[in-house]
Formats: sequence, C-alpha cells, structure tokens
Amino acid sequence: MVGTPAAGQLTLAVLQRAWESKNFRVLVGSAGGPAAGFNAPTAEVRLVKGTTSVQLALLVYPSSAALEQEWEIKPGVAPTARALKEMPGVAATWWNHNVVALVRGRTGEPSPDALEAFLDARP
Repeated sequence: MVGTPAAGQLTLAVLQRAWESKNFRVLVGSAGGPAAGFNAPTAEVRLVKGTTSVQLALLVYPSSAALEQEWEIKPGVAPTARALKEMPGVAATWWNHNVVALVRGRTGEPSPDALEAFLDARP
C-alpha cells in the first residue's frame, strides 16, 4: 500500500477501482519513497485503454490537510506545488482529497475518462 491514509481518505485501491470502472487496465509499479521535493510516498501507475496510455506518479498523503501543506489547492484548478516552481517531465497535475497525480506522459489520444474517474473517486 502506498502511504498510510487515515480512515475516510483515498487510497491507491480506491483509485484503481475507479479507473477499472472506466475500462482502464491499471498497471501499478512499485511504491517508492517521497518524490523529490515532496513528503508523500509515491506510486507509479500506468493506465491503458485501447491505444491510449497515461503514466502517473501518485502522491498519497495521509490527509487532505497534509496535502495542503505542500500544494496550493483551489476547487476547479490544477494544484500548484508550494515549494517547487518547475516540475520537469510533468505534463499536468490533478488532485482529489488527499492525492495528487503527476501526469508524466501519454500515448495515443488522451482519454478524459482517466481524469474523470480520478476526480469522481470517493473514499
């Protein structure tokens, strides 16, 4: 398991089920320590659907309060890292509750289903 989110928080398993409900094949890499510049443990995830794939690094925080210590969060807007101004290799950032997803790459036509499933996931 990536991180140890408190009860009522999003987990990798919850997100995996959300993506699978949109017919993505979810390939989870090994869990790692914190990404450079962040305190949350990471998980590398690749979502595959047809000829499309999306490579993500998920930062799973123990709570939304912990996430907000490192990220500026505004509803409807991509999160902004408080300490880092540039994140090489990151095409986009998504957030939901206690998880930030760093979109590292895509192949094929981007599917809005990956983002939709991420945003709709609930603990």
